Amino acid sequence: MTLDDILACLEALPEKQKQELEAGALKATARRYFVPNMGPQTQAYFSEADEVFYGGGAGGGKSALLCGLAIEEHKKAIIFRREYSQTKGLIDDAAGFFVIPLETQGCQ
Repeated sequence: MTLDDILACLEALPEKQKQELEAGALKATARRYFVPNMGPQTQAYFSEADEVFYGGGAGGGKSALLCGLAIEEHKKAIIFRREYSQTKGLIDDAAGFFVIPLETQGCQ
């Protein structure tokens, strides 16, 4: 079964069941700083390969994937860029993951 098959099955569910699944998924990932988008980003995130080649144009989630993997799955990580000016976006992406959930601040 492919990801497209799974998504088609989800779309075929009654609205109430879709909402229950969505609520369960949100609860299961509530304590994570990064959750990959469905599709190539998820495939790359969970790949067991030593090297993953993930290309494409700007806005495809490549930098977010690198930052997310570094934050969630590794104790130490180094992300290189060809030019220093390209690191600004990485820093912004990584900083955006560290939003503290309200419930951990004593709020509901």
